[in-house]
Amino acid sequence: MKNYRKTWAAAFLTATVFQTGISAAQEIERGNPFVAPPSWAEEQARLDERTRIIFRELEPELKNDIMKRVNESQATLEIKLRKRIDLVAQNIGTAAAPAANGQNANGQNKKTEEEVKASSIPEGSTFISCVNKEALYRDPLNILFKVPKDDPQSVANCSK
Repeated sequence: MKNYRKTWAAAFLTATVFQTGISAAQEIERGNPFVAPPSWAEEQARLDERTRIIFRELEPELKNDIMKRVNESQATLEIKLRKRIDLVAQNIGTAAAPAANGQNANGQNKKTEEEVKASSIPEGSTFISCVNKEALYRDPLNILFKVPKDDPQSVANCSK
């Protein structure tokens, strides 16, 4: 019977210590019991300040990530622009070569209608739609461009 008394005493002592520990933790969490709990505005201000601190710590990392993405997209745009410029320069060069060879003795140009069409629209471009009676095309590099109203291609596709 004495063993049971010791066991019960140990259990009671453990429960008392555990209960005291829980109540002490609640006191720490609750703060001073003689001071009124913080108002909603004070709690919101505390949370806002906590959020600001977190963002201040993350700001350099976020800034570096954003700048990295901007530089990558800028490099991609530069590559697309260079390809577009090369394509236009190539079209101008191919259009200028027949023009130099296509002049007769009178100085008149022998360009046919197909050559005019080929020089105004890059090869491989697809017709998309009409915008204000101007033809809208997409070239192989996925770049949109308009053909002016006076161009034969624009008139042929957007005559309605």
